[in-house]
Amino acid sequence: MSTMPNQPKLIWFFAVAAFLLSLYSLRGNNASIPTPSVEDLPGLVKSIDIGGELRVGYGIFPPFTQEDPETRAVSGICVDIMNEVGRQLGVKVVWKRFNWNTMMADLKRGEFDVLADAVFQTPARGRELSFTEPYAYFAIGIGVVRKQDNRFDTFDEINDPKVKVAVGKGFAEETFVRARVPKAVILPIISSSDTAAPINEVITGRADIAIVNLEDAKRFVSANSENLRILWADKPPAFVPAGFGLRFGDLTGSEMLNVSLRNLRSTGVLLSIAKRYGAEANFQPPPL
Repeated sequence: MSTMPNQPKLIWFFAVAAFLLSLYSLRGNNASIPTPSVEDLPGLVKSIDIGGELRVGYGIFPPFTQEDPETRAVSGICVDIMNEVGRQLGVKVVWKRFNWNTMMADLKRGEFDVLADAVFQTPARGRELSFTEPYAYFAIGIGVVRKQDNRFDTFDEINDPKVKVAVGKGFAEETFVRARVPKAVILPIISSSDTAAPINEVITGRADIAIVNLEDAKRFVSANSENLRILWADKPPAFVPAGFGLRFGDLTGSEMLNVSLRNLRSTGVLLSIAKRYGAEANFQPPPL
């Protein structure tokens, strides 16, 4: 006489087998939990509401952002601005350092919600970021050459196929140089942690001139004044606006920060912060 199999045991067997098969499939495909897309990530305002924190990314761009080499404590103009915004909102500001070459990817992955540094506003970056209104302006197109090099009286004189020009790869200076002096040999230099890295190419002789912003030129040349000098600091060839950057489409977050910047500007707090670091000139609209 035949007997029916024990149904509960049979169901349990197939369930376990299916589970083990799924684990094997995941291992075989080297699968991992997918990184959330930009659309899946909350914007700045919602992120603050959820976590009670203002999550901020920063590079190193003295005096706007700087870091103590021993304590890793951050300070600078942008740090003071964001800390004041956080204080008025009643939330904690959490700082995370980024690499200048990967800051876009870090922001898109959700490592932080805002690039709270002097992020130069360019058309190319406008396709990847939502910006606040400019809070500062920077002189760019500043030349750095070896001390005895007297070849270049004007910016346009570097538009020569015999001249090698070092610029930061992907920086506003690269866009500017390619538009203004297309005949020159342009050397895009990756600047992972130091935005003044192109100046090293001049020191080593691999480039005739480095084109950087005025802040980087002054900072680097002051430490190498016996070998280098600055060109066109008194009459910069161009200016670029800078603001805070958010994930593309985060208009609510950018507007919240715009309101904060307008408040800090109209109450004199923004200028007061700039004066602490001797950067008042950066907070005036550039001469046209």
